[in-house]
Amino acid sequence: MLLRAYGKQKYARLVQQNLDQMNFLAGLIRKEPNLELTAPVASNIVCFRYRSKGPAEQELEELNKKIYAELSRRSFWMVSDTTIKGTYMLRACNVNHRTRREDLEFLVREVKEIGNTTYPSGKR
Repeated sequence: MLLRAYGKQKYARLVQQNLDQMNFLAGLIRKEPNLELTAPVASNIVCFRYRSKGPAEQELEELNKKIYAELSRRSFWMVSDTTIKGTYMLRACNVNHRTRREDLEFLVREVKEIGNTTYPSGKR
């Protein structure tokens, strides 16, 4: 239906836009000392987590579960969670052609703010 509505070339541009935006998000995460990518970015999905010096892996899992719960409570974001090879993480997926870079910057700020508030000794 989307192909019929937009045509193949416009639909391909929209898909590429989503891919480019998620690579932008991955770049933002790479720049943050308290965030880490937890899986390669190969499509429109970015897996990441808040990470701070000090807590053990189980504490990091609990911290990221709290971040996920708070993100879900306070925001419109469609962030989910997942576990890959025993590591719990947040999962952002972009299929919305209206997403802007500012939205992705907002997501990173929210995760950092929630993480820093939940685990104050994690501030750098």
